[in-house]
Amino acid sequence: MMFTYTLMKKIVIFAEPGSISDALVPVAVNKIQQSKHISLEYIIDTSGEFSNSYYENSGLIKYYLNEYINPKSAIQKFHKLVTGYPTQNWKPYPHAINNVNQLRPKNGNIDSKELYSMLSDSEPDLFLLLGCSKIFSEQLIGLPTDGVINYHWSLLPEYRGRNATFWPIYEGKDVSGITFHYIDDEVDQGELIKQKKIPIRDGRSVLSYDCLVEGQKLLSEILDNYSDDNLQSSGKIEGGSYYSLDDYKTTDVGFDPKLAYDKNIRRLKSKEALWVEFSNNKKAAITAMSEFGESTDTTPGTIEDIDLRGIKINMSGELHFITQLYYLPAYIVCKLLSIETEMSIQT
Repeated sequence: MMFTYTLMKKIVIFAEPGSISDALVPVAVNKIQQSKHISLEYIIDTSGEFSNSYYENSGLIKYYLNEYINPKSAIQKFHKLVTGYPTQNWKPYPHAINNVNQLRPKNGNIDSKELYSMLSDSEPDLFLLLGCSKIFSEQLIGLPTDGVINYHWSLLPEYRGRNATFWPIYEGKDVSGITFHYIDDEVDQGELIKQKKIPIRDGRSVLSYDCLVEGQKLLSEILDNYSDDNLQSSGKIEGGSYYSLDDYKTTDVGFDPKLAYDKNIRRLKSKEALWVEFSNNKKAAITAMSEFGESTDTTPGTIEDIDLRGIKINMSGELHFITQLYYLPAYIVCKLLSIETEMSIQT
């Protein structure tokens, strides 16, 4: 798809603060403001009224307190720091951009007559969906003259729908990716613009980070191409797999000692914390495991030893280690929670 411009092209961004939008929106705003051929008309917040705090200084303070003072967040950040995990430094985008009209439809309703009328009056050329979870009507899709571009963090057509960084890890894949595409009346289909394969090198937070970093790069390229009247697509996205929010909610991702180690580690990496209850009724979150592989004939879930390496536990007839609970050494947490040898994880 090629475009010809005579006047400055008008772009409207749809996004949700406190989500992946925080990484992508500032990049888009900066790139658009640098261009002589494209302009940013509005940013539409589709998240709804619950996001009030993201627009206020008190909300930003609360955000930083949660990120850096909340004990659980602090432990997690420390763990990622010492193990070399990348950490995101993106704050809610309303605090990262200036001189932009930011509109917030009531309850995030993008189908209101008022919003449609306002957008229609502005005569937009392109909509950018950067972390927008709403489904667009055909009427709204048809409003901008050059279409609607969406960011999706999977290698479409695989993993269309929700929680796209969860499914490839859960299913044991080695590679995922990101896609920018035009949308149509089918979910996560339409014309393909750009894609990038991304190796799955660890858990979901690392994959999400990698997807956003590469997404920032592709987004810059796309806006440069659009500004230069050189943005092309390469055929319709069809088929693939689709997962709804209900699919995610009903999928069993808990720790199950009756399953083999490789299946449990996939579950752990896809969720990054698996809550379990021990036979002394104490609950904890498993945050790291390691493979051992020695055969055993005890009941799956039985704790056969606890030492500095962690909790040696039967998983499907083989002994493996739970090495961390709450991102802390499992040995120390066991002492604090009175977890002992010959206890078990409840199933």
